[in-house]
Amino acid sequence: MSEDTSVPPSEATDVGEGEEDEDEQFALGSLDFTGLSPTDFEEFSFDLVAESGFTNVDWRKGTPLASSPADRGRDIVAHRGLVDVDGHAYDQTWFIDCKHYERGVPPEALQGTIAWANAERPDVVLFIASGYLTNGAKDWITDYARNSKPAYRIRVWEKPQLLRLVEKHLDVAFKHDVGTTSLRRVSEIMGSAHSGWG
Repeated sequence: MSEDTSVPPSEATDVGEGEEDEDEQFALGSLDFTGLSPTDFEEFSFDLVAESGFTNVDWRKGTPLASSPADRGRDIVAHRGLVDVDGHAYDQTWFIDCKHYERGVPPEALQGTIAWANAERPDVVLFIASGYLTNGAKDWITDYARNSKPAYRIRVWEKPQLLRLVEKHLDVAFKHDVGTTSLRRVSEIMGSAHSGWG
């Protein structure tokens, strides 16, 4: 019988970690997804996941219709390469469910994905929300993870996490007509003010 020598995720590193150039980063002020349909938001999420270093990204749309009723609890399946401290490389399977709601995402909207994850056992379940999960949904995830101890991790990307990712991949936002505003750094504001002084 072989012994599991894998390192916990906290001690593993992304295969592509540390590759971004800090000079190319800047601060976004906000993202606006109101012009996107739920299908458009799924497509945006698909491209963002692919650009964020995941591989074998599969959008499980399954139909040309506006909705995907048979996605089996996930909109996207992707793989993330990790390397243990001893150099052993492996992939994690992520089930990704996209939630494009005008209001907060309620707990009921998460339960189908969790049921499918229990049956199919990915390494990670990721909910991507165009806004935020309700506090009830966050409490439900916390309680579920504590009481059920699933074999997978549950992650959530809400608007603040999307903002940080889009800062690194602005082309994805532009491709999908996601509304963006940029923030000016204090040093830029001060530099502009000083250059105007005589």
